Amino acid sequence: MKPAWTRPVCVLLFCLACSVPGLAAPPQNNPVPGGVLVMEIEEKSEDKPIVRFGDKPVYLTRGETHWTAIVGLPPRIFCPGNTS
Repeated sequence: MKPAWTRPVCVLLFCLACSVPGLAAPPQNNPVPGGVLVMEIEEKSEDKPIVRFGDKPVYLTRGETHWTAIVGLPPRIFCPGNTS
C-alpha cells in the first residue's frame, strides 16, 4: 500500500513542471474542427488587445514583440464547403 502523501506530492510536482517556462510546450496551430488556432496579433501596443471568437473572449499571451491568440475550435464549427 502506498503512503497517503504520494498522490498530493505527485500532483504538486506535475503543477510545478507545467508552470515552469519551457517545460510546458505551447499548443501547435491546428485550425481544424476540434483543433487549436494559434495566431499572432499585429498589435504593437503594450496594452492587451480585445479579441473575441464569436461572443467568447480569446486567451492572449504576450511575446517579446507581439501578442498571440490561442483559440480552441469547437468540433462542430462551420467550415466553407462542409455540407454535413
